[in-house]
Amino acid sequence: MKVVFFDLDDTLLKSKEINFNIFDKIKNLLGLNIDTKDFLRTFRTILRKNMLRYADYPINDLVGLDSIDLLMVNDDYKFADLISFKNSVVKDLKSVYKIVLDEYKFFDEILNMRNDYSLHIDGMRELIVYLKEQGYKIGIITNGASEVQHIKIDKANLRDIVDYIYVSGDFKMGKPDLKFYKMILDDVGVKPTNSIMIGDNLVNDYLGALAAGMNAIYFGKYKDNYKTLNATSSDELKKEINKIFSN
Repeated sequence: MKVVFFDLDDTLLKSKEINFNIFDKIKNLLGLNIDTKDFLRTFRTILRKNMLRYADYPINDLVGLDSIDLLMVNDDYKFADLISFKNSVVKDLKSVYKIVLDEYKFFDEILNMRNDYSLHIDGMRELIVYLKEQGYKIGIITNGASEVQHIKIDKANLRDIVDYIYVSGDFKMGKPDLKFYKMILDDVGVKPTNSIMIGDNLVNDYLGALAAGMNAIYFGKYKDNYKTLNATSSDELKKEINKIFSN
């Protein structure tokens, strides 16, 4: 058996683009007539500060939680005081922008924005279908809050076309932790050399997978002092995957 694992955000989904659009929606929801990039920087600062204040840092660091994830969590999340986190975020927004804010409407609208995670990177869904036709098993390995990442997978209609899904928040550990990778390989029952990890994060997806003895492909143009096997499109990935598994 041979398995191809994909990262989710910015590997299968256009998460950076989606997140930017979400911040733009939040800015408009608040009635702010400012540059979206400026708002994004300020709001991310507010989110990160309050995440560090109200979330369990060691656990959330292990699972690779993004501060915006906490804003989009609706169910009970045992590794953070969500009520205090959200109340403090609203308090900071009111203080910084001198606005009146309907908190209930605000958070309801943000929860609806989780539906926006459905924009695939060009050709990636087709690549998965092709790989399955070649007899390969397909997995997703993603860091983040369980609730949010599973919603992204469902909204992007990915669950039915992959064989394995591993979300760090389900296990209290994540990429690039070797224990996480080894647990997944053991669970799937595949040899590291018969697996490939594909992702856009040099440390989490590429170096972490190599350390676990897996093959790895960095998805993107990485300009730094590292030698990486790169692919910048689904077509390039197809070639590299076939080359690795033909050896």
